[in-house]
Amino acid sequence: MKCMRTTPERLKRRKYTPQNIELCDWSQVKSIFDELMNRSIGSASELERYYLDVSDFNSALTEEFCRIQLATSVNTADKAASERFQHFNTNILAPASELTTELDNRFLDSPFRKDLAPERYSQLIRLLENSRDLFRKENIALTVEDSQLMERFNALSGGLSVEFDGVKRNLVELSAYQENTDRSIRERAWRCAAQCKLDRKDDFNSIYDRMILIRTQMAKQAGFSNFRDYQHQRLNRFDYSPADCEQFHRLIETDAVPLFLKRQEKRRLQMGLTRLKPWDMGVDPLGREPLKPFQTQEELITGSATILDRIYPKLGDTLRLLNDYGHLDLMTRQNKAPVGFNMPFDETGVSFVFMNATGQHNDVIVLLHESGHAIETKACNGESVFQYRHTPQEWGECASQSMELLALNHMDVFYSDPADCKRCAVDHWESLLLSLIHTARIDAFQHWVYTNPERSPTDRADKWMELMQQFPTGADYSDLESFTRWSWQSIPHLYIVPFYYIEYGIAQLGAIQVFRNERKEGKAFLDQWLTTMKEGYSQPIPHLYERAGLSFAIHGDLAAELIEFISDEIDRAELK
Repeated sequence: MKCMRTTPERLKRRKYTPQNIELCDWSQVKSIFDELMNRSIGSASELERYYLDVSDFNSALTEEFCRIQLATSVNTADKAASERFQHFNTNILAPASELTTELDNRFLDSPFRKDLAPERYSQLIRLLENSRDLFRKENIALTVEDSQLMERFNALSGGLSVEFDGVKRNLVELSAYQENTDRSIRERAWRCAAQCKLDRKDDFNSIYDRMILIRTQMAKQAGFSNFRDYQHQRLNRFDYSPADCEQFHRLIETDAVPLFLKRQEKRRLQMGLTRLKPWDMGVDPLGREPLKPFQTQEELITGSATILDRIYPKLGDTLRLLNDYGHLDLMTRQNKAPVGFNMPFDETGVSFVFMNATGQHNDVIVLLHESGHAIETKACNGESVFQYRHTPQEWGECASQSMELLALNHMDVFYSDPADCKRCAVDHWESLLLSLIHTARIDAFQHWVYTNPERSPTDRADKWMELMQQFPTGADYSDLESFTRWSWQSIPHLYIVPFYYIEYGIAQLGAIQVFRNERKEGKAFLDQWLTTMKEGYSQPIPHLYERAGLSFAIHGDLAAELIEFISDEIDRAELK
């Protein structure tokens, strides 16, 4: 099995890993592990050099896997890409995971560890000790199977398409019809997409059933009673607990939901409807045509980079660099995974941004969001310790969501009419309330799923409907229950990155602080915030927030104040 093509930019940064190594050949990979395990370490400086070489090797393996995995998303029907993914997962990553743990243990158990500078290495030691506590050899095969199921989910969801108005369309393309001013067209598109997904619900359930079983077994083999508690520790959530997440859910229910329902009542009245249906949620309530900010990928890139430059000088250069590297795959197409992400390439030192644009305003927001991730990835690419380059999403999502907010004052790059810019601001602040509600609902759903792993797919659908009532969005789903009870199956995070969702809510509260502080302090605040990005994960999350001039809040008075700020900004935008 041949490796992915190695680029000059990637090789330029290698300091230890051989330039000509075939990373898909286990014998060559194993020889590097052997050298590191057998290397003599006789001082603190040699221990430090040892772990920097481990980091260099980890970077090579990780980028290889990321590129292999990316290929399965670029074309979910590519059998060669799928086979390469299966090979690397089974024959390289699985045996490497145990040996990587041994390399980390060698560092942790070294008598010279005590001589390392604590301000530099205490966070690394904390992360490695947590990984060691969780590692179980018997979980390796389960992890491989879980990853293979993720790839099956991508192939299934990426292959969904329907005939609509005589044209075969994927579900991302179909979603654009939710902005159409003709209500009958919106309803027909909504029902068409919902039926397409419902037709495959048993396939989605089959994948998720197996995932729950595997993940629960992994947790129990690691000494946990359920996967929720195991995954919480696995995600290095040292600074908040599952109980804190539950308090976040209650905060959203009591503070964000009433504010959003108030906005939805205004929408209902503006549209002259007795009830809002799910196909009434994305259209402009005043009947204005959908915003069309761009037609081509190049227009989307150019405009977004210009906005980033306006936020802070030369910030758009990161997006231009990704474009030069060919690291932007932005427009939707058939057999493309229906997701969006920023994938860091550890060796190259920059990212790959993947999304499914259809020419809508939200595509601009998504690219600005992923650009925030890419900017942070590039900011800490000079960090030599592998773990420090992988920032926690409670901090990483703050960067991405902040870019969305900071861009609101610069939408004239895409829209010459001030009324359109005002519309963007109102819609975006409203969408923040909606995203907080979705975050609480999805996180609460996962808490229930993994503390009740024995429950059936029907039970899960019932629980989802219960949570739809607890965290309502103002839409009337009566007579649509056969569709909506399975709508959670469209959320890729549940399959691919379990429990990665509460971070959006936490980081959103941080992003609102970024927006507020920038308004008060201007460039001086942005200097501080962007400089802190260079620290990566070398500090605990609350320290990163503090160094950036922010407060880490998941619930309590500050969190409630920030939710109220959203309502104030909606009022402010409407008065412009």
